[in-house]
Amino acid sequence: MNYLPHILGYIGVLCLVLSFQVNDKKKIMLMQAIGRAFFIGQYVLLAAFEGAAQTAACMLCAIVFMNRDCLEPKNRKWLVLINLFAVVFGVIWWKNWLGLFAMVGAVLQNVAFAMKKPKVVRILTAICIPFWFTYNFSSRSYASMTSDCLTFISVMTGIVRFDILKQPEKPNNQREGIEA
Repeated sequence: MNYLPHILGYIGVLCLVLSFQVNDKKKIMLMQAIGRAFFIGQYVLLAAFEGAAQTAACMLCAIVFMNRDCLEPKNRKWLVLINLFAVVFGVIWWKNWLGLFAMVGAVLQNVAFAMKKPKVVRILTAICIPFWFTYNFSSRSYASMTSDCLTFISVMTGIVRFDILKQPEKPNNQREGIEA
């Protein structure tokens, strides 16, 4: 068994799980983009090229919508273009009908990334996770399945913390162990 793809995947897991424990859209998108880069490497090493292409679309979308101000993706052209990329490459790398789960998961995740409010990003991400889990199960991507489960727990924790209990995120200088 080659461990490198799974090591890359578990580094991606860490990034994705941590991303939903902040209440700042830009920080969420940055951690998502970094985590997705590790998952692309994992999928390529597992010869799951459709998953790699869909994850690349998600990473691109995270980068674009992280830089909302400088790239002005307010017009939906960016989202349409990136989702078109996801669908076209999903068709190019098509193996079987299970690839549709990755495609739907990627398109839903991209829509989530395009949203302005972290609350909406969290809710839409929770909806897309079962699609990714199904694809990852079929690809035997164990780190990605772990990521799906942990990300779901992290998203639910973020929803409870920030959306239900309305806990504010502590500024950097007020976190434990950090002096002003």
